[in-house]
Amino acid sequence: MDKEIVIQKLRTKLGDDKSSAISDQTFSAFVDMFLPAFADDSKITDDTWTQPVNILSTFAGQKRHDDKIFTEKYAAEFNAKHEAEVQKQIEEAKKKAIEDYLKTNPAPKPEPKPDETKTVDEKIANAVAEALAGLTKEDGVIGKLTASVNSFIEKSKQDQREQELKSVKSILSEYLKGKGAFSVPTIEDALKDITYGETLDVESLKKEAERAYEERYKRYFGDGVKPLAGKPTPGNNNEVSAEIAAYIKQQQENAKQQATYQEDLMKSFM
Repeated sequence: MDKEIVIQKLRTKLGDDKSSAISDQTFSAFVDMFLPAFADDSKITDDTWTQPVNILSTFAGQKRHDDKIFTEKYAAEFNAKHEAEVQKQIEEAKKKAIEDYLKTNPAPKPEPKPDETKTVDEKIANAVAEALAGLTKEDGVIGKLTASVNSFIEKSKQDQREQELKSVKSILSEYLKGKGAFSVPTIEDALKDITYGETLDVESLKKEAERAYEERYKRYFGDGVKPLAGKPTPGNNNEVSAEIAAYIKQQQENAKQQATYQEDLMKSFM
């Protein structure tokens, strides 16, 4: 019997399930061993097929068992070996998917809490400021002390200014007298009319003093007189009229009363 026919008949007797587990190369090698028993077709009986069929059936069963064991073992080894790599690929895929989504759908950034944006130095500075808050208020210890110091400084500046004005007025008074001004009340009133400014420039103020004295003098004695002539010459009378003298005296009295009032007022705040 031809070899291919023997192989085909063996496949038929084994059935598709078992024969499919045996490769063509295995069938070919196996039949080569039993081919002499099938050389004479007249001598082939059912017993002739029994032994090769049983052997191939056993082989097919063992082959399936071995394949199963191999597959399970290989799968386990493969999973163990590649699990980390597979997980890594999954994480990378997830990361990329999120990045792609955020490119077109950016997530809003949460606003940081106020305390989280402060440095240690800022927190210390704020704590110190809070601790001193009660002291630096107007009614606090430091606040009252600051107010007292500021008041003292301001009063010192005023006193210094008054002393400077007093000295300058004295110089200007002597200057006017040296120019021929004889009326002391008129000199005093004239010096009150001057705007002294922040800078007390005596040379500039001398001209202002002359102007102010001439204006006051003409107001008191008339336009036909010479203010810096050494003595008054209103008309033919060489004496200051009683009316003008009374006016000057009244002005001086008003000035004294005003000065006294201001002094009393200042004391009430001290």
